[in-house]
Order: sequence, then C-alpha cells, then structure tokens
Amino acid sequence: MSYNSNLLVDRISHLCEEHAITFCQLEQKLSIGNGMIAKWRTNRPRAETVLEVAEYFHVSVDWLLGLSDDRAVQEDQEMLSIRRARDKMTQQQKDEMMTMLKIGFKDAFKE
Repeated sequence: MSYNSNLLVDRISHLCEEHAITFCQLEQKLSIGNGMIAKWRTNRPRAETVLEVAEYFHVSVDWLLGLSDDRAVQEDQEMLSIRRARDKMTQQQKDEMMTMLKIGFKDAFKE
C-alpha cells in the first residue's frame, strides 16, 4: 500500500460521520486551520497534524494514511492515557510524577 491523499480525507470524513462532527468542528477542536482537511486532497498535511487526528479518533496513523487496513492503534491504552495526561501537565507536575514513579517502582527504574 502507498500513501493516498484522497483516502486520508475519505477516512477522516468517515470518522467524522461516525462521531457526528463536521470537518469544521474537528478543525476547531484540533486547532487546524479552517478548511485545511479538505485541502489535504492536494496538499500533504504535517505529520504532527495527522497524528493529532489519529489520536483524536483513536485510530492508527498508518490506517489514516492508507498504509494499513488495520484501524486499531497498536499502543497500549494505559500508556496512551498516561501520555495524554502528561501532555496536559505543567513541568512541575511532570517532575513530581516522575519522582513518584521512581520511588514507587525502584526496580523498574534501575539501569
């Protein structure tokens, strides 16, 4: 399989229908420029933006890009949840979290 820009937009359209939102609403939620998703039929999106869309819908980037028929995210759901929470934390909160993890799981953090 190879990257197919039409398939990317079609799959996002299908996901929007499943979640009862419009392209415009998705663009607003992800702070993507108005009308950008439709433009991806002719212009390649940034990798970070495709990742944001995939994470929003809990699908794999490879599936969105048409590189896989497997829609499922391969990342462990617990790790994904932790990563999302970490993304919302201040640096101080991240430092505190790491301190707690290192204290609570000393053996796991041995190098």
